[in-house]
Amino acid sequence: MLRDSDGLVSNRDFYLANRTFAQEHPEIIDAIREETQTVAAWAAKNPDEVAALLSPILGIDKSILEVVNQRRDYSFEPMTPEMVAEQQAIADTFYKLKIIPKPIKVADAVWQPSS
Repeated sequence: MLRDSDGLVSNRDFYLANRTFAQEHPEIIDAIREETQTVAAWAAKNPDEVAALLSPILGIDKSILEVVNQRRDYSFEPMTPEMVAEQQAIADTFYKLKIIPKPIKVADAVWQPSS
């Protein structure tokens, strides 16, 4: 049976940085977040333009990307405990399947800015 992933996993993108860099330059992380939010707001208001821009780059028909963009959220949000738990479940499964060589604790990899 063919089906989509609705209800199976969250489809998330993550930004990765060296921990030392993130700790020493939180203002850059903030600038990336702010600019990403600006782009996300534009994309939400201009889904046809997003599809037209991405279609030649990705080699996917514009009409398909229009549907995808209706379902996509380009915003930038900090990691929540729920997101960490989702990623931990995936990491645990990958370890059990021997896709990764040792267990990892996802929470240890999540950077939190200093207050």
